[in-house]
Amino acid sequence: MKRFITILLLFTATNTFAQQIDLSGFWPNISDENMDIVWLDHLKAEIPINKNMIFSAGLILPAGYYSLRNAGVKVYLEPGMSLDVSRGNGAIEYSGKGSIENDIIAQKDELAASIFLMTGRYLSDKLNMMEPDDFLAKVKSYTSAAFKLINNPVVSAYFKNSQTECINYFCKRITNDYRARYGIDTIKEKEAGPLLQDYFKLGQTAELWKKYKQAVQAAHIKSLSPADSVRLDPFRDFDMNNELAYRSSEDYRVLYDKKYVALMNKAFAADRSVKGKDLSDKVISENINNSFIRQEVEYQYVLYRFKINREKDQTYQQYIVTATNKEYIEDIKRLYWGTKTKEGLPSPDFQCIGANGKKVSLSDFRGKYVYIDLWATWCVSCIAEMPDLKSLEKKYEGKKIQFVSISIDRKQDELKWKKFVKDSHLIGQQLINYDGKSDFADFFRISTVPRFILIDPNGLIVNEDALRPGEHDLAKQLDSLLAKLN
Repeated sequence: MKRFITILLLFTATNTFAQQIDLSGFWPNISDENMDIVWLDHLKAEIPINKNMIFSAGLILPAGYYSLRNAGVKVYLEPGMSLDVSRGNGAIEYSGKGSIENDIIAQKDELAASIFLMTGRYLSDKLNMMEPDDFLAKVKSYTSAAFKLINNPVVSAYFKNSQTECINYFCKRITNDYRARYGIDTIKEKEAGPLLQDYFKLGQTAELWKKYKQAVQAAHIKSLSPADSVRLDPFRDFDMNNELAYRSSEDYRVLYDKKYVALMNKAFAADRSVKGKDLSDKVISENINNSFIRQEVEYQYVLYRFKINREKDQTYQQYIVTATNKEYIEDIKRLYWGTKTKEGLPSPDFQCIGANGKKVSLSDFRGKYVYIDLWATWCVSCIAEMPDLKSLEKKYEGKKIQFVSISIDRKQDELKWKKFVKDSHLIGQQLINYDGKSDFADFFRISTVPRFILIDPNGLIVNEDALRPGEHDLAKQLDSLLAKLN
């Protein structure tokens, strides 16, 4: 018998139906007890996963695009569907009512991948070097083929309309990527990377910065004409109040974030006395009149401030007072108090590999404060923190505090990590936690680096988002804590 879960409806009455969505699936090798159903960043349902790795539930949800967070899969759901989403032989398979829509989306993604070849996160060199008219011809080719895919007589008008937005904003986003990467020789660009690392490792001198900038300039083989730069600019006529696009298109939201940040920077440059949430509220009030998008942008701003651990208490209090969406308020309360309660709790242990090949655990440092730096060799921001971290380590040498740096580099990059540690003369405990996968990482929700954590001599959490090495207040905090041990 299926367990039925009722969810609050977010869409207006014109977008919803009183029909249930039946969602099921088989997902092998998953350790979680529930499959989380997420819309944007809002948890909408938790479906129990049984011992046979099967989940099944009836949901009351509006039509839209949802994430099966534990599986890392996105699906389109619509009232009246009975969709099964399962992983078999490494591939994702859709069956039942709703499989046509989700297969169309998968085909559309495959089409995009075949036309816009990527090298890692970036467009391939072939596309970087392509002339604007030729690139736009590719965009037109994709658009034509994608619209043929969604023009299926059995799918709903909402699916077609929302997919139209997805196609349009994918083209804008990929064009923006092309515009940013036009004329870059990626082989020469890679030569600039080590120079930037040297700048942070060896001392931030004008000479090292000049070498880095010269390498960057040498990688730019050619540049767009001013006219081409303008016609390829997706922000010329960017609509910040397109609710359907915001709900449906991840590419729209990517561009939206860029536009929002640009407006924030412009507003701050005009008046530096306004900052924080007040600055965000000013930008929102002047540019966003769609009530749904306003609520989402306000919510996302709070999530961001929580993530970087800046003015968390003040931001929380301001949001609770001014927000009107009760569901969003409850989400923020849960996130705020959830992070608060970690302080004072026992930290999970970890067992990582040291540069000498020996295993090291958090419990090995009992009796000392432990300041943990989570980083990676590919993270420029992480490398930028290292000079301050070294200074901090020397300042507290011989005192009851252990500095532990844990790399989340991939296992295949272990030799690269060891070389980096040696060449950079890194001190403190240097450990690696392959890909950042562990109970420790899951407990602290490690999703970005650099990240700093402070643990007390008894293994209890002092700060799950500790101050960075270069922040003056960190030394004050450490001095105060160490004084209590004497």
